[in-house]
Amino acid sequence: MPGKAAVKIAIFQFPPAAGNIEENKQRVQAALQEASAQGATLVLLPELWSTGLLSPRMALDAASATPGILEILVSLCEKLKLTVVGSLPEADLGNSKGDRPTVWNTTFVTCPGKVCAKYRKINLFMPMGEHRVFTPGTEHVVFSVPGVPELRAGLMTCFDLRFPELARDLVWKGAGLVLVSALWPMVRKSHFELLMQARAVENQCFVAGANACGTPENMEFAGASSIIDPVGDVLCSAGSDQKLLVHEIDPEQIKAVRQRFVSSLPPVHQACSSSKFLPVGELVHEVRARKQAGQKMVFTNGCFDLLHAGHVHYLTEARRQGHFLVIGLNSDSSIRAIKGPDRPVNIEERRAAVLSALECVDYVTLFGDPTPENLITRLEPDVLVKGADWEEDAIVGASFVKSRGGKVVRIPFVHPTSTTDTINRIRRGG
Repeated sequence: MPGKAAVKIAIFQFPPAAGNIEENKQRVQAALQEASAQGATLVLLPELWSTGLLSPRMALDAASATPGILEILVSLCEKLKLTVVGSLPEADLGNSKGDRPTVWNTTFVTCPGKVCAKYRKINLFMPMGEHRVFTPGTEHVVFSVPGVPELRAGLMTCFDLRFPELARDLVWKGAGLVLVSALWPMVRKSHFELLMQARAVENQCFVAGANACGTPENMEFAGASSIIDPVGDVLCSAGSDQKLLVHEIDPEQIKAVRQRFVSSLPPVHQACSSSKFLPVGELVHEVRARKQAGQKMVFTNGCFDLLHAGHVHYLTEARRQGHFLVIGLNSDSSIRAIKGPDRPVNIEERRAAVLSALECVDYVTLFGDPTPENLITRLEPDVLVKGADWEEDAIVGASFVKSRGGKVVRIPFVHPTSTTDTINRIRRGG
């Protein structure tokens, strides 16, 4: 018998009419009415359900319709006592990069009376050109399911399903249910089914996925929307045609599964990993292996004497430019040569230990030359990062990196602080 926290989930699988927002809205509104009539309280919709696939030319117009769609959904949720989850294009006209406004592929969670959560898709599918349409998100999102405070849900979108670390982190943040909005093609249907089950089994949680079906714009989508339980069993599946699935899940099953054995707990935290702090010779081999695996290396350098909020923001943004971040750390002797005999405040081993404790940092290595030019030449980074206060022509290694097809990224400072300012305030007594 289901526990008090049981929740009835509906999944609406349908073929979104390409670019026809009005038709898609009408189909979804009818499905929400039917889901409510069948007792569902949580409804999951496919990725970009209001438009289907988008080109860069269509994205901004489609995103401009999203606020109105959300108003309708919020009103329907209030009337039907539903929570609705699905992906829509979202634009921020006030945050443009160059001439192109920022557009995200955003999964919205609409509840009675409000939008209660949203997740911007992190992993964009480059073979279908998503990176030319959308800006990737950065935040993992978990929310409490309205009316069921015992159950938290995490959000993923389509290609995200191939990244187990995202699902893992959602579960570590307390999600017992992972909701996936998708536009998954028929040619890789077996992958969708396999990955849905894998994410449920390895995390001992429920996974529900709403995929599109049919052949809008001459691309056949797989359907196969389903709900998977914490041991990987398929509780229900929609096949390949339009269908409204409704099924009840009981979060008590998660506890029962984890009482036998637990594979979904986070590891014991280690504050600092000594394996991150490597001499240059060893680091060269590590970098080469990761590049051969198709990963992009990001490099930056500095003293990082007294680590502050500006450093942390800068390094976090640097890490987002590629797949792993290497820091060239000035040795004590090189800092004394640059800044005088009173610096550094912290010796190189301690500075390296603090940097290694940051999640965004993958490797740290020392260099004693006046500039990191020799180090950059040995490591051959794909992305070279410096602060926006540096002109690109003045950045050491910029011409070398660009000559090999890499790029240079200048990151603005958002926190008005520096190590020198901090030291001076301490000397003045605050």
